[in-house]
Amino acid sequence: MGEKFINGLVKAMLVVAIAACSFVYASAQGVGISPSGTPPDNSAALDVNFTNKGLLIPRMTTVQRDAIASPAKALQIYNLDCDNINCNVGTSSAPNWVPVFVSPNLPGAAGSITGTATVCQGQNGVSYSVPAINNVASYSWAYSGTGATISDSTNPVAISFSNSATSGSLTVTGKNICGQGITSSTYSITVNTISPANVNISASPPGAISTGTNVTFTASPTNGGGSPSYQWKINGSDVGVNSPTYASTALANGDIVSCVMTSDAICATNSPATSNTITMTVNAGPPPPNPEVFTYTGSNQSFPVPAGVTQVFLKMWAGGGAGGNNYSSGGAGAYVSGWLAVTPGSVLTVIVGGAGIYATSSSGSAGGFGGGGASGTGSGYGGPSAGSGYFAGSGGGALCRTNCTGS
Repeated sequence: MGEKFINGLVKAMLVVAIAACSFVYASAQGVGISPSGTPPDNSAALDVNFTNKGLLIPRMTTVQRDAIASPAKALQIYNLDCDNINCNVGTSSAPNWVPVFVSPNLPGAAGSITGTATVCQGQNGVSYSVPAINNVASYSWAYSGTGATISDSTNPVAISFSNSATSGSLTVTGKNICGQGITSSTYSITVNTISPANVNISASPPGAISTGTNVTFTASPTNGGGSPSYQWKINGSDVGVNSPTYASTALANGDIVSCVMTSDAICATNSPATSNTITMTVNAGPPPPNPEVFTYTGSNQSFPVPAGVTQVFLKMWAGGGAGGNNYSSGGAGAYVSGWLAVTPGSVLTVIVGGAGIYATSSSGSAGGFGGGGASGTGSGYGGPSAGSGYFAGSGGGALCRTNCTGS
C-alpha cells in the first residue's frame, strides 16, 4: 500500500513537473527538482535546483504559528509579523520557536532612565521613564534590589518601595511579539531607611521661678535634618521666632510651653513633631541673682520697664544720718522691699538718696541729695534743718548728749 502511494505521488509530481517544463528526478538517494533534470545531491533527501525561483515555505503570523498542534522539532515557518524564519528548537510538546536570523521588527535599544535617584523606605508611586522605544509593545522593567513593586509594563512606570526595601539598579527593555531589544544602562537608586522625627524641650533655670525671671527654653531635635524649623507656643498660641531657643521674662503661673519642629531630613516621619510640654510654676517672690543695681549719683536715674513685664521687685536702703562734730554717728537709713506694679514699656524714675553730711561748723551741714536732713547747732533731729545749740546728726537722726529734742 505504501509503495503504491509513493509511486502514485511520484507520478503526480512528474505530471506537474512536465506541465511546468521542469523535471523531477527520483532515486533511492533522494528527490531532485530542476528545470534540467539534474539528479539530487547524494546528501539531500530533497534537492530543489533553480536559478530563477526560490523555495517558498509556509507563511503565517505568530498566533498562527503558536496554534500548530505538536510541531515537530526543526519545523520551520516564515513569520509574517517579524519578517524572519522561525525554527522549533524545542519538542513537539514544548515548542521553542527561535528566529533563524534577527528580525528587523525587533524593538529599538532603550535609552537612559530618568527619575528619583534617592527614595525612602515605604515610599509609593515613584515615577521612572525612558524615551519612547521604536517598535515596542511593552516595557520590561527590572530592579536588582529587594522590596520594590513595579506596577506594570508601561512607560513611564510607577515603583513602590516597601518598608524593608534595599538599594539597587533599575533597567528597562523594549519587547514586542518578535522579541526584545537592547536593554538600557543601569540607573542606581538609593533607598534610605525611615526614621521618626522628634523634639524635646528643656528650661533654664528649671523648676519653679519667681515672677520676672528670664527663662530660656531649648529645643533638642531628633532626625531634624540639616535645617529644621521651630515654632514655639505658650498655651497653644505662637510666640517667638524660628529658633531652637526661646526666652521670656513674662511667664505666668500655669503657662504651658511647647515647641513644634518641622524636619527637613530626607526620610523623616512624624514631621512636624510636637515636643513635650513644660508647665510653669511662677511664685511671687524675689527674682534670682543678677538684679539691676542703682547707686548714689547725686541726680535722678531711670529704669525702662521691659516688654511683657508687669511687676518689678524692689529692695531699697535709705541713706544713713551723719553725726555731729565730736559726737557719735547718726542713725541708720531705713530698708524696705516688695513688688511694684508697672506698665510694660514705661520708664521709672529712680532716686537714690545720699547719706547725711557731718557738721563741720556752727552753721551745720546739709543732708545728702534725696536723703537725710541737715546737721547743725541747737536741737538736732532728722528733719530738713537743725536749730542753734548742740551739733546734731542728720538723716536717720542725731545722737545728742544734752538739751536734744526731736526724733
